[in-house]
Amino acid sequence: MGSSESRGGLMIKRRFIFIVSLAAAVLMAQGCGSGDGGPGTGADTGSAPGETGSVAASFSLTSASIDSGGAISKKYACESEGGSDISPQLGWTGPPAGVAAYAVIMDDETPPCGKGASACMHWSVFNIPADKTGLAEGEDMSAIGGVALGRNYTGANGYAGPCPPSPHVYKITVYALSGDAPVIKAGEAYTRAGFEAAFARSIIGSDTIEGTYSP
Repeated sequence: MGSSESRGGLMIKRRFIFIVSLAAAVLMAQGCGSGDGGPGTGADTGSAPGETGSVAASFSLTSASIDSGGAISKKYACESEGGSDISPQLGWTGPPAGVAAYAVIMDDETPPCGKGASACMHWSVFNIPADKTGLAEGEDMSAIGGVALGRNYTGANGYAGPCPPSPHVYKITVYALSGDAPVIKAGEAYTRAGFEAAFARSIIGSDTIEGTYSP
Protein backbone atom coordinates (compact mmCIF):
# COMPACT_ATOMS: atom_id res chain seq x y z
CA MET A 1 0.00 0.00 0.00
CA GLY A 2 2.72 2.40 1.04
CA SER A 3 4.72 1.46 -2.03
CA SER A 4 1.74 2.23 -4.31
CA GLU A 5 1.16 5.61 -2.66
CA SER A 6 4.86 6.37 -3.00
CA ARG A 7 4.77 5.59 -6.72
CA GLY A 8 1.62 7.69 -7.14
CA GLY A 9 3.19 10.62 -5.35
CA LEU A 10 6.30 10.35 -7.50
CA MET A 11 4.21 10.40 -10.70
CA ILE A 12 2.30 13.49 -9.52
CA LYS A 13 5.58 15.20 -8.68
CA ARG A 14 7.00 14.40 -12.12
CA ARG A 15 3.86 15.71 -13.85
CA PHE A 16 4.09 18.92 -11.84
CA ILE A 17 7.72 19.44 -12.81
CA PHE A 18 6.88 18.77 -16.49
CA ILE A 19 4.01 21.30 -16.46
CA VAL A 20 6.16 23.96 -14.80
CA SER A 21 8.98 23.37 -17.32
CA LEU A 22 6.56 23.53 -20.25
CA ALA A 23 5.09 26.81 -19.01
CA ALA A 24 8.57 28.31 -18.63
CA ALA A 25 9.49 27.26 -22.17
CA VAL A 26 6.35 28.91 -23.57
CA LEU A 27 7.10 32.16 -21.74
CA MET A 28 10.69 32.18 -23.03
CA ALA A 29 9.53 31.60 -26.61
CA GLN A 30 7.09 34.51 -26.34
CA GLY A 31 9.84 36.76 -25.01
CA CYS A 32 12.20 35.97 -27.91
CA GLY A 33 9.49 36.87 -30.43
CA SER A 34 8.65 40.24 -28.91
CA GLY A 35 9.97 42.27 -31.88
CA ASP A 36 13.24 43.46 -30.31
CA GLY A 37 14.98 43.38 -33.70
CA GLY A 38 17.55 40.79 -32.66
CA PRO A 39 18.90 38.19 -35.08
CA GLY A 40 16.34 35.64 -36.15
CA THR A 41 13.35 37.32 -34.51
CA GLY A 42 11.75 38.37 -37.79
CA ALA A 43 11.23 41.91 -36.44
CA ASP A 44 10.70 44.38 -39.30
CA THR A 45 12.48 47.67 -38.61
CA GLY A 46 12.18 49.00 -42.17
CA SER A 47 9.37 50.30 -44.34
CA ALA A 48 6.76 48.03 -45.83
CA PRO A 49 7.29 47.07 -49.48
CA GLY A 50 6.21 49.87 -51.77
CA GLU A 51 6.75 52.64 -49.23
CA THR A 52 9.27 55.39 -49.92
CA GLY A 53 11.76 54.26 -47.26
CA SER A 54 11.92 50.75 -48.66
CA VAL A 55 12.43 51.92 -52.24
CA ALA A 56 14.88 54.70 -51.30
CA ALA A 57 17.14 52.11 -49.67
CA SER A 58 17.95 50.76 -53.18
CA PHE A 59 18.75 54.19 -54.67
CA SER A 60 22.35 53.89 -55.86
CA LEU A 61 24.92 56.20 -57.46
CA THR A 62 27.74 54.82 -59.60
CA SER A 63 30.39 56.26 -61.88
CA ALA A 64 32.39 54.80 -64.73
CA SER A 65 34.84 57.67 -64.16
CA ILE A 66 35.45 57.28 -60.42
CA ASP A 67 35.31 54.14 -58.32
CA SER A 68 33.89 54.80 -54.86
CA GLY A 69 36.85 55.17 -52.54
CA GLY A 70 39.31 54.95 -55.46
CA ALA A 71 41.62 57.38 -57.16
CA ILE A 72 40.45 60.28 -59.32
CA SER A 73 42.51 60.46 -62.50
CA LYS A 74 44.22 63.64 -63.67
CA LYS A 75 41.70 63.85 -66.52
CA TYR A 76 39.11 65.29 -64.11
CA ALA A 77 41.53 67.66 -62.35
CA CYS A 78 41.99 71.38 -63.02
CA GLU A 79 44.01 72.51 -66.02
CA SER A 80 46.85 73.84 -63.85
CA GLU A 81 47.31 70.24 -62.66
CA GLY A 82 47.53 69.11 -66.27
CA GLY A 83 43.93 67.89 -66.27
CA SER A 84 41.09 68.44 -68.72
CA ASP A 85 38.78 69.89 -66.04
CA ILE A 86 35.79 67.88 -67.26
CA SER A 87 33.01 66.55 -65.07
CA PRO A 88 32.83 62.79 -64.39
CA GLN A 89 30.18 60.42 -65.67
CA LEU A 90 27.46 59.56 -63.16
CA GLY A 91 24.60 57.09 -63.22
CA TRP A 92 21.87 56.27 -60.73
CA THR A 93 19.40 53.44 -60.34
CA GLY A 94 16.52 52.49 -58.05
CA PRO A 95 15.05 55.98 -57.58
CA PRO A 96 12.38 56.33 -54.89
CA ALA A 97 8.72 56.57 -55.82
CA GLY A 98 7.52 60.14 -56.28
CA VAL A 99 10.84 61.60 -57.45
CA ALA A 100 10.28 64.86 -59.34
CA ALA A 101 13.85 66.05 -59.87
CA TYR A 102 17.48 65.34 -58.99
CA ALA A 103 20.40 67.40 -57.76
CA VAL A 104 24.11 66.53 -57.81
CA ILE A 105 26.73 68.12 -55.55
CA MET A 106 30.49 67.54 -55.31
CA ASP A 107 32.53 69.06 -52.50
CA ASP A 108 35.78 68.67 -50.56
CA GLU A 109 36.11 68.64 -46.76
CA THR A 110 39.86 67.95 -46.61
CA PRO A 111 41.80 70.73 -44.77
CA PRO A 112 42.34 73.55 -45.48
CA CYS A 113 38.75 73.21 -46.73
CA GLY A 114 36.16 73.28 -43.97
CA LYS A 115 33.60 70.71 -42.91
CA GLY A 116 29.88 70.61 -43.65
CA ALA A 117 28.59 73.98 -44.84
CA SER A 118 32.20 75.26 -45.04
CA ALA A 119 33.39 72.58 -47.49
CA CYS A 120 35.01 73.64 -50.78
CA MET A 121 32.43 73.58 -53.56
CA HIS A 122 33.44 71.93 -56.85
CA TRP A 123 30.24 71.12 -58.72
CA SER A 124 26.49 71.40 -58.30
CA VAL A 125 23.73 70.65 -60.78
CA PHE A 126 20.12 71.42 -59.89
CA ASN A 127 16.65 70.75 -61.36
CA ILE A 128 17.76 67.61 -63.22
CA PRO A 129 14.61 66.09 -64.81
CA ALA A 130 13.14 63.00 -63.16
CA ASP A 131 13.51 60.94 -66.34
CA LYS A 132 17.31 61.36 -66.34
CA THR A 133 19.25 58.36 -65.08
CA GLY A 134 22.66 60.00 -65.02
CA LEU A 135 25.04 62.57 -66.47
CA ALA A 136 27.52 61.87 -69.24
CA GLU A 137 31.20 62.69 -68.83
CA GLY A 138 31.65 66.39 -69.59
CA GLU A 139 27.95 66.71 -70.46
CA ASP A 140 26.76 70.13 -71.62
CA MET A 141 24.24 71.00 -68.91
CA SER A 142 22.82 73.89 -70.93
CA ALA A 143 21.34 71.30 -73.29
CA ILE A 144 19.19 69.87 -70.49
CA GLY A 145 16.01 71.91 -70.12
CA GLY A 146 15.54 73.58 -66.76
CA VAL A 147 18.90 72.55 -65.31
CA ALA A 148 20.81 75.15 -63.29
CA LEU A 149 24.50 75.10 -62.36
CA GLY A 150 25.63 76.18 -58.91
CA ARG A 151 28.61 78.37 -58.07
CA ASN A 152 31.92 76.62 -57.33
CA TYR A 153 34.86 77.70 -55.18
CA THR A 154 36.34 79.79 -58.01
CA GLY A 155 33.20 81.93 -58.14
CA ALA A 156 32.07 80.56 -61.51
CA ASN A 157 29.03 78.39 -62.24
CA GLY A 158 29.78 74.82 -63.27
CA TYR A 159 32.43 72.19 -62.67
CA ALA A 160 35.79 73.00 -61.08
CA GLY A 161 38.08 69.98 -61.01
CA PRO A 162 40.33 68.98 -58.13
CA CYS A 163 43.35 71.26 -57.76
CA PRO A 164 44.81 70.55 -54.30
CA PRO A 165 48.40 70.89 -53.01
CA SER A 166 48.18 67.44 -51.40
CA PRO A 167 45.84 64.40 -51.57
CA HIS A 168 42.20 65.40 -51.03
CA VAL A 169 39.00 63.35 -50.80
CA TYR A 170 36.05 64.46 -52.93
CA LYS A 171 32.47 63.35 -52.32
CA ILE A 172 29.67 63.40 -54.89
CA THR A 173 26.05 62.99 -53.79
CA VAL A 174 22.94 62.62 -55.92
CA TYR A 175 19.67 63.70 -54.30
CA ALA A 176 16.18 62.57 -55.33
CA LEU A 177 13.68 65.34 -54.66
CA SER A 178 9.92 65.26 -54.23
CA GLY A 179 7.46 67.45 -56.10
CA ASP A 180 7.37 70.09 -53.37
CA ALA A 181 11.02 71.02 -53.95
CA PRO A 182 11.36 74.54 -55.40
CA VAL A 183 13.16 75.28 -58.65
CA ILE A 184 16.73 76.23 -57.72
CA LYS A 185 18.35 79.21 -59.39
CA ALA A 186 21.73 79.15 -61.12
CA GLY A 187 24.59 80.48 -59.03
CA GLU A 188 23.48 78.99 -55.72
CA ALA A 189 26.46 77.72 -53.72
CA TYR A 190 25.20 74.79 -51.66
CA THR A 191 27.63 72.33 -50.16
CA ARG A 192 26.20 68.86 -49.55
CA ALA A 193 25.55 69.68 -45.88
CA GLY A 194 24.03 73.04 -46.75
CA PHE A 195 21.74 71.49 -49.36
CA GLU A 196 20.61 68.77 -46.96
CA ALA A 197 19.73 71.37 -44.33
CA ALA A 198 17.87 73.61 -46.78
CA PHE A 199 15.89 70.86 -48.53
CA ALA A 200 15.51 68.23 -45.80
CA ARG A 201 11.74 67.99 -46.33
CA SER A 202 12.09 67.48 -50.08
CA ILE A 203 14.94 64.93 -50.14
CA ILE A 204 13.43 61.46 -50.49
CA GLY A 205 16.61 59.60 -51.38
CA SER A 206 20.36 60.08 -51.81
CA ASP A 207 23.58 58.20 -52.38
CA THR A 208 27.25 59.21 -52.26
CA ILE A 209 30.49 58.11 -53.90
CA GLU A 210 33.95 59.42 -53.12
CA GLY A 211 37.38 59.49 -54.65
CA THR A 212 40.85 60.78 -53.82
CA TYR A 213 42.92 63.03 -56.04
CA SER A 214 46.67 63.09 -55.45
CA PRO A 215 48.70 65.75 -57.29
